[in-house]
Amino acid sequence: RSTLFPYTTLFRSSYIRITPKDFRPSMVNALLPVMGTLTSYLQGEYYYDGRMHTTSFFSIIYAPAGTGKGFVERIINVLFEQLKIRDYVQQARENVWLNLMNTKSQNEKCPPDPHTSLRIIAAKNSESEFLTKQKENHGYHMFTYAAEMDSWAKGVRAAGGNKDDMIRVAWDNGTYGQNFKGTNTFKGEVNLYWNVLITGTIEQLLHYFKNVTNGLITRCSFTTIDNQKYAKPPVWKTFNKRDMETIRRFMERCDRNTYDEPCELMPEDVDSIEPDKFDTL
Repeated sequence: RSTLFPYTTLFRSSYIRITPKDFRPSMVNALLPVMGTLTSYLQGEYYYDGRMHTTSFFSIIYAPAGTGKGFVERIINVLFEQLKIRDYVQQARENVWLNLMNTKSQNEKCPPDPHTSLRIIAAKNSESEFLTKQKENHGYHMFTYAAEMDSWAKGVRAAGGNKDDMIRVAWDNGTYGQNFKGTNTFKGEVNLYWNVLITGTIEQLLHYFKNVTNGLITRCSFTTIDNQKYAKPPVWKTFNKRDMETIRRFMERCDRNTYDEPCELMPEDVDSIEPDKFDTL
């Protein structure tokens, strides 16, 4: 109980309290991959196979267009505040390194690879880039959010159609890899730790999941939102002071259990950081 605090508090008294009734099942479904990413250090025994599993979730929310599926961004923006800052710093370090690589003369020595670690990764990325970042995360979950199922499908095509295979493997943190020729591609194998949140319409869903026998659909959890066309406008409540304090404590605990050094930056501090200082952060 002490290890999971304030998991149940966040569900019950914070996020569920502010959510309209028709949206509550989807709120819980959306929270699973987000909070699973923050609590990568937790493990639990899965009663089907008796193995220890990490907090890996693949959540899909489907509803008619204009229903308000974008509420999930409220979760991401609040709970991932510190994680986004860490990713921003890591991405800036990588950009500095790439700039040095592109501007160095032929006789200059290559600058050392900063081995940046990104936890939040876009839906559209190459398989090699994904596996490289997965390796640098050292067993902590990555997170992908696709606001439309179509965006996810484009990302699958960008990865050579292999993202579905990766989800099946990542569900129990199995090993995935590749070994192609070339100097700019990932070689080797890595255990996958990945959480995914996708929203879309039922038409997009049916188009994507044409094959229901390949094991992919059984790894996903689905919720829907009733058509709000003729319903009263949903009323979303706001977080009170106690809610924000609970969320802050949760994020700080997750951060302490994941990283050796605390995240001391605030969102308003990030834009003021000079590029040449990123290697010291």
